[in-house]
Amino acid sequence: VLLTKKPTLLLLKNLATAIHEKGTPGLLWKRRFKGTHTSLCGEQPLNEGETAVTQTINIERHRRGKTLDWKNIKKEIETTLAQLERFPAKNKRIALSIRSVQETLDALTLPYDSQRGRTIAQTILKKVTALAGTTCLAPGAIDAPKGTHWNDQLAMQESCQRAITESISTTITLSKRTTKKEIENIIITADKKKLKGITIYKNTYT
Repeated sequence: VLLTKKPTLLLLKNLATAIHEKGTPGLLWKRRFKGTHTSLCGEQPLNEGETAVTQTINIERHRRGKTLDWKNIKKEIETTLAQLERFPAKNKRIALSIRSVQETLDALTLPYDSQRGRTIAQTILKKVTALAGTTCLAPGAIDAPKGTHWNDQLAMQESCQRAITESISTTITLSKRTTKKEIENIIITADKKKLKGITIYKNTYT
C-alpha cells in the first residue's frame, strides 16, 4: 500500500484490519522519500522516467574478528560505484544497496534489541553512506532475529533510517494469534516514528 498523504488514524486502523485478515500488506510512506517519487523499484525509489541502478555490498564479508575492515569496504564501494556509472542506461538513479547488517551485529555479539546495537548499526551505515553518497538497505538487511519484539525492530529501523539516503524497510513476522489491536499499534508506532516503509507478515497457519 502506497500512502501518498498523511494517513488518518481511521485509515491506519483499516489497514490493520486488512493485514489481520489477509496477512501480508506492505506499507510505504511516499511523502517521506526525497523528491516527487512516482514509482518504487525494490530498494530504490524512482521519479518518472528514471532507471534504478543498484548493486549490493555485504558488510559482514568485511568483518575481521570483532572489527570491520574499512579499507577494503572503501575499495569495494569505489569499484562498485565505478561499475554502476558505466551501466548503459539513461536517467540513472544510482544507489549502493547494503545487506547483512543484522548478521554483522550478531557476529560482533551486539544485541539487536539494545541501544548499543542500534548505535553501532547506525554508525556503520553512516560510514558507508559517507563513502558511497547514496545508499539504501537490501531486503532483509535489518530483519530481526526470531523472538525479537516488534517495538525493538521498529526502533532499529528508526535508528538505521537516519543513516540511509534512500529506501529502508523491515519485515515484521507475527503469529496467527496476533490481535488486530497489536497490528494497529505496530502501524501507528511506525507512523509516529516517521518510518519510510514496513511489511507485516501475519502467519495464517501457526
